[in-house]
Amino acid sequence: MPQSRRQFLQLSAALAAGACGPLSFGDHARADGNSGLVGILGVRDCDVEHAIAESGGRAALLGDDPDEWTGVDAVIIGSSVEAPEEAARFALERGLHVLSIDSLGRSIQELRSLSATAVQQGVVLRSGLVSHELPAVKQVASIIDSGALGTLREIVCWTTRSESRFAEREFRTRGCRVLSLPFLALDGQQPVSIYGAGSTVLAEGLPESLAVRCELPATPKRSAIFVTWYDGAWAPPYESIDGYELSSSGTLYLGETGQLLEDATTGVRVVLRDGEQPWKLPRIERVARRQGIHQWLADFAAPDARAMGFSRADQIHAAVLGGLASYRVQQSLEWDSSALCARNCPHADVIGAPLSS
Repeated sequence: MPQSRRQFLQLSAALAAGACGPLSFGDHARADGNSGLVGILGVRDCDVEHAIAESGGRAALLGDDPDEWTGVDAVIIGSSVEAPEEAARFALERGLHVLSIDSLGRSIQELRSLSATAVQQGVVLRSGLVSHELPAVKQVASIIDSGALGTLREIVCWTTRSESRFAEREFRTRGCRVLSLPFLALDGQQPVSIYGAGSTVLAEGLPESLAVRCELPATPKRSAIFVTWYDGAWAPPYESIDGYELSSSGTLYLGETGQLLEDATTGVRVVLRDGEQPWKLPRIERVARRQGIHQWLADFAAPDARAMGFSRADQIHAAVLGGLASYRVQQSLEWDSSALCARNCPHADVIGAPLSS
C-alpha cells in the first residue's frame, strides 16, 4: 500500500526502536481518518513546527475554542495555555493524541485519570518532555557512577519564585524541572516516602516556602538517598561550596569525597573534590524539545507504546504533587510510584488542585 513520507518515517522509527511483528499504518487506532495534521495550541516556539515538519507532518495553529479543532489528528499543548488539563481531556476524549510541553495534572488523581482516558481511547499521551536518554542526564549519571563523588549521601535542590497568577501551576513546573535530572540520573529511581513542610500559606494556596523531601530506596549500586527540594524563601544551609557561590536556583549532589554543583540558571556543572582543583563539565542543554516531539510522533505507529505504564515525567510530576499533598495533610506519605498513590493516605490523591479559582 502506498505510504506518505510521514507514515514511512513513523514506521521506520518504530522499527529502529525495536518494535516487533509486522507493522502497518493500519495498526493505528484512527488510521482510516488520519490526515497527518498536528494542531498547536499556545506554543510560541517555531522549533515545534520544525520538529513536526521533520517528521513528515503538517502543523496547524489552533484557537481557544476546542469545538473548532476539526481535521487534526493530534494536539500539542504549550505552556501559555491557561487550562492545559481541560484542553488535554477534550482532545483525548475525541481520540486525539496529546503532547503537553509541561506536565499535566493538578492532583495525583487527575494525572491518573488523564492517563486512563488515553488508554481507553487508544491514543498516545505524553507530557513533560523528560527522558533518561537526554545528554545532561547521562553526564550527571556518569559522574555519579564513576565514583568521583564517593558514596552519594544526599541531593539538595532549590528554586526561586516570581510573581504569577499561576502560582501553583508554576510550582509544579519548577518541581518537575529541578527533580527530573537527579531522579533520572539515579536510574529513574522513585521515592518510597515523600514529606512536605512549609511556612505561612499565601492567598493563592501555596506556603511562602515549601520543602519536599523524598527518600529513594537502597539498590545494589548505592545506599538509600534523600533528595530535598527547597522552593521559595527557604534555601539550603549553604552560601558557597569551596569558594563557589551558590546560584539562586540549582542542585547540589553531596558525596562522601566530593560534590557536584549545578547552576540551574546557566546550566554549568562543577565537580568539587577535597584537595583538588574543581573542574567544569561541558555545558549541555537539559531540554531536548525536538527529540521529545519526534518520539511522540513516532509512537503513533507503535501500538505497544500505548500499553506502557506511567512515563518518567508522570512519575516525577506525581512526586511533586505528593509533596504538596503531604504538606496539606500534614503527614509523611508512603509512596507507591508504580500506581502513583499514597498507601497510607488515600485522600491525599485528590489534593493539589488550586484552592482558589
